[in-house]
Amino acid sequence: MTQVWAFLLVLGVLIFVHEFGHFLAAKLAGIRVERFSLGFPPKMVGFRIGETEYCISWIPLGGYVKLAGQEERTGASWEFGSKPLKVRTGVVLAGPLMNILLALAIFVGMAWIHGVAHYPTVRVGWVRLGSPAERAGLRRGDKLVEVGGRQVRDWREVGGALARTLNQGGSIRLEREGDTLEVMVPPWEGDFGIEPSVPARVGAVVPGSPAEQAGIQPGDVIIAVDGQEVGDWHGMRELVRKRPGRLVTVRWQRDGRFLEAKVTLEAHDEDGRNVGRLGVAMGLSWKRAGILEGIETGIQNTYAVLKVTLEFLGGLLTGKVSTKLLGGPVMIAHMAGQQARAGLASLLWFMALLSVNLAVLNILPIPVLDGGHLMFLGIEGVLGRPLSARGRAVLQYIGMAFLVLLMIYVTINDLYRLF
Repeated sequence: MTQVWAFLLVLGVLIFVHEFGHFLAAKLAGIRVERFSLGFPPKMVGFRIGETEYCISWIPLGGYVKLAGQEERTGASWEFGSKPLKVRTGVVLAGPLMNILLALAIFVGMAWIHGVAHYPTVRVGWVRLGSPAERAGLRRGDKLVEVGGRQVRDWREVGGALARTLNQGGSIRLEREGDTLEVMVPPWEGDFGIEPSVPARVGAVVPGSPAEQAGIQPGDVIIAVDGQEVGDWHGMRELVRKRPGRLVTVRWQRDGRFLEAKVTLEAHDEDGRNVGRLGVAMGLSWKRAGILEGIETGIQNTYAVLKVTLEFLGGLLTGKVSTKLLGGPVMIAHMAGQQARAGLASLLWFMALLSVNLAVLNILPIPVLDGGHLMFLGIEGVLGRPLSARGRAVLQYIGMAFLVLLMIYVTINDLYRLF
């Protein structure tokens, strides 16, 4: 039941916000809205206010706003087709834009209410293989002193200094095993490839995981795995990853007490490599955020999610990312249930991620989606006249068939992953 209500809540909010964007833009442009529907037909319930019918329909996988003059045009000034091209484009773009704004609002609100992640450390906990950081010679355990000539006192300052150094490169001064070293970093693109050294504090436990079976709870600090002491979160993760399917002893600390249990780690396939999994998420340190810092954090998080989503989509199109990673309604429901059990903050974070994904998905140039409508408007701008009704209908049927096949494929993916 948790999965059901969380799925309906998340999807309902995202669909409402998206369609409300179209609705509001149409009203501001003087276009009549004939129907505002959450869900696809058949209609469940509805009522009418003025010229608009508001309804909830039975298929909860989307929604729509029916505008006057979208199908049959009479030439009336309040019809969609009677408005200038730029106005119609704005109405179509308003839906995805509202989803981006929703994600931004969630991230900003969480920063103000919940705080921002704060790492009071400048010690490197992990270096990604092949990254600019590894090529520059950075190692796990290095203590960063200056980045690009700026002294750094916590990981937020490290991130800011790296961002300023990205395009022109620069020097990094660090301490390693009692020695002070300076390395030169040439300009780079993308992620620098380092993460901070943080305690192995548990932030969340995956339901049904080895960690839950062992009795590990959020707030616990893991101190040893299989008899080996844990230095930090990344050290613990590496110990676990090297022991897929093995029975190990996990030792942790809770409120000054030491606890331990034997547990069999999960074996998980990751890009063709078998790795161990305990089923815990990192516990973050938080600090209160001011108004400006909260807005800055919200913008950064929204941009980061948008960038990752576009990179994932680009990877799918170029074949660098497997289509088996695509998820559909079943996986969304499963993940929504997990996030709901983890708490309201986790569910809101998931909603923000999904809202950005929905915005990107909708601007793909597939007929039936908003991107398809933008494509029709682009053709109209080039030809100087709208595409014929028959041409639009044929392309929309093709787009609908593609989406149905895609839905079947991602549902099969979901069921395969779950069962």
